[in-house]
Amino acid sequence: MNTELKLILKKIDGLGSTIKELKSDMQELRTEVKSGMQELRTEVKSDMQELRMEVKSDMQELRTEVKSDMQELRTEVKSDMQELRTEVKSDMQELRTEVKSDIYTSQTVIETKMDHIIIEMRGQFKYTEKKLNEHTKILQMVSNRLNERAPKLN
Repeated sequence: MNTELKLILKKIDGLGSTIKELKSDMQELRTEVKSGMQELRTEVKSDMQELRMEVKSDMQELRTEVKSDMQELRTEVKSDMQELRTEVKSDMQELRTEVKSDIYTSQTVIETKMDHIIIEMRGQFKYTEKKLNEHTKILQMVSNRLNERAPKLN
C-alpha cells in the first residue's frame, strides 16, 4: 500500500505542475482573447467608420441625382405645359374660326330664307292689293249704280 500511496503522491505532484501549466495557459489564452477582442473592436470601429463614410457619400450622390432628376422633370413638365397651352390656343382659334364660319353660313341661310319670305309676302300683298282694288272697284260700281237709282227712288 505504501507503494500505491507513493504512486498516488507522485501522480498528485504531477497534477500540481499540470494544474500550474494549465493556469498559465489559461492566463495566456485570456490575454490573447483580450488582445484579439481589442483588435476586433478596433477593426469593427474602423469598418463602421468606413461604412458610414461610404453611406454618406452614396447618400450625397443620391441627393445630387434626385435633385438633377427633379430639375429635369420640372423642365419637361414646363415644356409639356407650354406645348399644351399652345395646342389649346391653336384649337381655340380653330374653333372660333369654325364657329364664325358656321354663324356666317347660318346667317346667310337665314337671310336667304327671309328674302324668299319677303318676296312671297310682297307677292301675296300685291295679290291682296289687286283683289282689294277689284273689290273697291266693284263696290264703287255698286255704289254708283245705287246712287243712279237712288235719285229716281226719291
